Amino acid sequence: MIEVADVLRQVFSGGETCATVTPWRGVALVKRRAELPRLVQLVQELLTERRARVGPTRSWIEGLPSHEAAADDLLAELAR
Repeated sequence: MIEVADVLRQVFSGGETCATVTPWRGVALVKRRAELPRLVQLVQELLTERRARVGPTRSWIEGLPSHEAAADDLLAELAR
């Protein structure tokens, strides 16, 4: 998880919120912008380079729901 946190902080270094959802899953809460897909791709590329230490990984963009209850449900789903 230290490797994942390091990569998230490298890519999202502009004050975005990065956190762990579980001991094996990290998230970055970032504003949706045109370069976001490229940044997520960069996260995946950097994690792939560290695969020997990190293991297989997946990175994707997930929109946040507008209601608190739905956001709770999303976080619970991501924690599985």
